[in-house]
Amino acid sequence: MPDKPLERIEILVISGKHRVTNEGYAKKRYLHEGGGQYPEAGIFCTLIVITAFTCQVIIFLRYLVVEGLSSRVSRNPETYNFLNGVALVLGSMASFSLIVMASYPTTAITQVHNSAAGMASICFILYMICHTWISSLLSDNPTIPKLRLFIVISSSIALVMIAVFGVLGSIHWKDNKYVGAKEPEDQGFAFYVVSATSEWILVALIFLFFITFINEFKKSTFHFYLEIPSKSQTRVPRITITSA
Repeated sequence: MPDKPLERIEILVISGKHRVTNEGYAKKRYLHEGGGQYPEAGIFCTLIVITAFTCQVIIFLRYLVVEGLSSRVSRNPETYNFLNGVALVLGSMASFSLIVMASYPTTAITQVHNSAAGMASICFILYMICHTWISSLLSDNPTIPKLRLFIVISSSIALVMIAVFGVLGSIHWKDNKYVGAKEPEDQGFAFYVVSATSEWILVALIFLFFITFINEFKKSTFHFYLEIPSKSQTRVPRITITSA
């Protein structure tokens, strides 16, 4: 690097940052490292919390839809209901892990942050596996189960690449500076680039998996009833789902 300052174009993405210089190289950060520096850390963590609550709402609605459509399942109804319950727990754990990850930025307590990120990734993949299995029992459209299976396989490969290349990068990259300040000339930088790229791909695949829920959501109508009971009544608010 010459002593003369270089002009840089900084593009701030909601979840990460790419820096491009006139020397032609780019710094690719892990998705969760986008909130590693202040003040962007506050914005990044707020967006993660919003994402976590949004995911939890979708996960719960998906649970209700699958439960409401259980009458259409003629084979293995016990497995169907069991998978739906397990998926709700796994999805809730993933959402909670996102909140933990937001509460502990990568520069605060790195071990907690990385553990929460890993837990969120694993729980989301297990959640997708459950609903891919459910869709094979429920969906009358063979394209949806195949698409979800492809997403699950691709996500699993991406998770393995994140772990393997991340470990290889940590083995080769030895420096006392903040791990998020990696430079292309650092040893192990290429491994970190592959690992970080895989993380971005994994998040995109999870988002795509949630989009596939639209097919079942269109078949259901949500009715929310709220009644204020009198002194002689003990009725409570309830939610029902009917086919559209």
